[in-house]
Amino acid sequence: MARSSRKDTELHRQQVIDGAATLLRERGVAGVNVGQLMAEAGLTHGGFYRHFASKDELVQLALEKALADQREWVSGITERELIEWYLSPEHRDDPAHGCTMGALGSEVARADEASRETFATGFADYLDTFAALEGRERDEALARYATMVGALVISRATAGDPISEAVLDAARNALLP
Repeated sequence: MARSSRKDTELHRQQVIDGAATLLRERGVAGVNVGQLMAEAGLTHGGFYRHFASKDELVQLALEKALADQREWVSGITERELIEWYLSPEHRDDPAHGCTMGALGSEVARADEASRETFATGFADYLDTFAALEGRERDEALARYATMVGALVISRATAGDPISEAVLDAARNALLP
């Protein structure tokens, strides 16, 4: 069997990171194993340690990727557009393609120190991007975003019950004039 070139190896590594960024938001860190993370990229479990020292390393890289992608996406929309999307049933029901903080925040709180540091740095960068959308002070942006994340988490936890929609509506109404 032919060995992969360095270019192929780097491509496969990035595919695993990209897939992990999605799968971790969907199922959580504890909800996926190495085999599932590799399969998401179309690769076999056996090649994992060729690319990463541990699952923790992949989690850190996936967090960086997810937070960077989120920051890039948000920089191209208005705050109103973000709030309307963020506090929607569509976002609530699709954690794999949504907010990293809402999907993984509570889980990262129990993760290793390096993952928490990666998350904190990414969140701080994201918060600056969010604040810049409407030229808000950082503290005001933080309070607004914390409201959004809290509402999303509660809405996901109560999905299927009418209170879930009420939480999204109440937060949206509080944040939008």
